[in-house]
Amino acid sequence: MWDPLIFVKSNIFSSRNYLAISGNWNGVPGTTTLVNVYGPQSIFFGDFNAVRYNFERFNSRFCRATARDFNKFIAEAGLQEFKLGGKKFTYLCDDGLKLSKLDRYLVCSNFIAHQPLTTVIVLPREHSDHIPLILKPSNQDFGPTPCRFFNSWIHRDGFEHTFTQAWNSFRGFGAPDMYLKAKLKFVRKKIGNWRKSESDVESKMLTQIKKKVEDLEMIAESRRLTDAEIKDRRAYKSKIVELENFAKQDLQQKVKIKWLVDGDENSHFFHGALKKQK
Repeated sequence: MWDPLIFVKSNIFSSRNYLAISGNWNGVPGTTTLVNVYGPQSIFFGDFNAVRYNFERFNSRFCRATARDFNKFIAEAGLQEFKLGGKKFTYLCDDGLKLSKLDRYLVCSNFIAHQPLTTVIVLPREHSDHIPLILKPSNQDFGPTPCRFFNSWIHRDGFEHTFTQAWNSFRGFGAPDMYLKAKLKFVRKKIGNWRKSESDVESKMLTQIKKKVEDLEMIAESRRLTDAEIKDRRAYKSKIVELENFAKQDLQQKVKIKWLVDGDENSHFFHGALKKQK
């Protein structure tokens, strides 16, 4: 929503329990107001800490008065809710015993009329006790992933062996500088091939582990997880964190490269302050 080609904000207002942003959304006529709600309180979305019906809680206390007030607010505001696919609950305690549907998108009828193909995508629950929800009005293609050497590769299993084997197996001739250039190019290609194959393996492993976590959470929606299942879920989530830490390091390096090429958006301010101090 911070891409000016998609959404241009015109006003922001907030309080202790919500953050509201108004602006022009590309493809949606007029002004759109997005309200991120936290607490029992155009598009409203977030963690409302309230459910609408008793079947939206499992092993958790259902309050009829809160549900009545919540449904009354939705009706009086003229809002409608997008249906979630694949999941009944959006909140799951770490012990896997209590589940609730606390997170949702509520939109006005005008939004549905202009964006009838909008869907709510449910992402896997990994590092939070809430499921991430994405409001997706259209498909987006960000193009192929660029190929670079990332520092995180050095800390991965198999890098040292691949590098040593490629360095020692190179055979070439010519002037020393051209020989070194050819050798480095050969080593880089070997490391690139190794990383590509390892990336495919890690991607499949991550997908399988996430699927196992998702299966356990689906089971938790119908019955209590056993101690062994809770232990497995924690181990799977730990492995997910381990694998995605590498991805986070790569992302941090991408950001630093972008700052180096394009300049940090704060550079002008800090350089000006340093010059003033001098």
